[in-house]
Amino acid sequence: MADEITNVLGKGFTAWSNNLILSLPFIFMSLISLIIVIIFFMLVFVAFIFPEVEQLGVDPLTIDSNVLTDLVIVTLLDNITILIIGGIVAGLVIYFVQAYFIAAAIGMIKEIAYTGNTKLTKMFYYGKLYVVNLFLLNIIISLLIFAGIVFTIPGILLLGDITQFIENPLLHIDRISLLVIGILIWIVYALIVTVSLALSEYVLVIEELDPLNSIKTAFNFFMDNKLNVFILWIIIISISFVISIFNEIFVYVELLSLIWSIASVILSIAIIPPLTAAWWTYLYLTLTNKQLYDKNELLSYGELDELESNI
Repeated sequence: MADEITNVLGKGFTAWSNNLILSLPFIFMSLISLIIVIIFFMLVFVAFIFPEVEQLGVDPLTIDSNVLTDLVIVTLLDNITILIIGGIVAGLVIYFVQAYFIAAAIGMIKEIAYTGNTKLTKMFYYGKLYVVNLFLLNIIISLLIFAGIVFTIPGILLLGDITQFIENPLLHIDRISLLVIGILIWIVYALIVTVSLALSEYVLVIEELDPLNSIKTAFNFFMDNKLNVFILWIIIISISFVISIFNEIFVYVELLSLIWSIASVILSIAIIPPLTAAWWTYLYLTLTNKQLYDKNELLSYGELDELESNI
């Protein structure tokens, strides 16, 4: 068991370190997602906030911060339906962008595992090939997790008027226990779904399956390899936890805080995500006994092309 995980970690790291272009899909994904978020908030400001500020007849740069805060809150609440719809649309667009680049990254890692190398053009090839199915898969999994809200319904019903509870939570403290239990059950349920279907994206690309069959295959794989999947999941979560600890430590030292902030962004975007994707990919390929590239035994396609050109 330990040898299998160690082998997976080693192969995944080697695949990434020898093919650093694996970081590009995650860099592009982060940048484009950030741009979409910025555009969304700019549109909200231009469409809703700025007109209200203009009606006050004051310079937006000199307006009292408390007045501006109250104005923003009231304006957003008055247009909450439109904002929710806009937020959902923006979220779906980001989901689609993420699906494209995650599919691209997994496809590139699969190619490395089989041939020893990959190239940037493959990012666009695999992204285009699997983006729709991966997008639908992520929507289905998100809905499965959201379905856990049913665990909170008994607690919500017991609370009665939610508005009164929000205004005076201490008056209903005796009724909140059932809701808290429901939320905790929802969290546990979400973790179970997340871990048991952790490989669904990878299965979809590697086995070229549709979303529903990807979920089924990923779940069956998890049932056959529970401990390995759980250990790798714990390792990945632990890395994120360690990074968050360093964030808390370095925040109190100004110089180190700046250096660590830059390092943390690089780690979170360009290093940890491609490594994580490589580890999950190699875990699946190894435990399903796929025939993988071995530089000591085989030549990659790129090397074959070079060899043929020299003959």
